[in-house]
Amino acid sequence: VYWFVTFSSLNMPPKSSSDTDEESSRRSLDRTLGIVVAIVAAALGAVCVDLPRHQQLSLAANLGLSLLGFLLTTAVIKSSGDMFIAARLRGIDLNKRTTKRDAAGNLVRPIEGIEIPESMGTVSATI
Repeated sequence: VYWFVTFSSLNMPPKSSSDTDEESSRRSLDRTLGIVVAIVAAALGAVCVDLPRHQQLSLAANLGLSLLGFLLTTAVIKSSGDMFIAARLRGIDLNKRTTKRDAAGNLVRPIEGIEIPESMGTVSATI
């Protein structure tokens, strides 16, 4: 799965001139997550066929609650990201193309790039 996620993120279509790097990155992440979820769902569906009925129900309940938690967590993270940045809980992703570098590829100080919210683990821990 790791190889597939890495490979699929490298094969992104060329972005249009109206796209920002942040929007392009978010769409790429959403697409990659969708592909991974589809692969995992297909694998679990294949395994689930041979299980007894009570284990199928247990697995379905676990998957349903996990999916609900994932959807709730991503919704809260997307809606609260701006509040974290406003509260100065932010950082710069050093591995993005938009982070300013010199000709040799070394980071230029002061570090300039797209600000991203930090401490988002508190949202996941709360949910």
